Amino acid sequence: MDIPNLIALVLLAVGLPWLVYLGFKRGGVIWGLLVLFFSLIAGLAFCLKKKTGWLPWLLVLAGSAIAFAHKSRLI
Repeated sequence: MDIPNLIALVLLAVGLPWLVYLGFKRGGVIWGLLVLFFSLIAGLAFCLKKKTGWLPWLLVLAGSAIAFAHKSRLI
């Protein structure tokens, strides 16, 4: 496994469960399920609506960007 993939995996493994937890805890079942299935878009909407969860969303965004960039051979 390459280093960028490992970094992306760690960022996603930390950020996604944290964001889903916040979705269920602060937003209820609907927000939790939306964040679980549509993490980037629903996570951004959750952060804008509830004014919380920015750090885990940024971790998910960074992990996704690194994984995409490495898959596309940008890094």
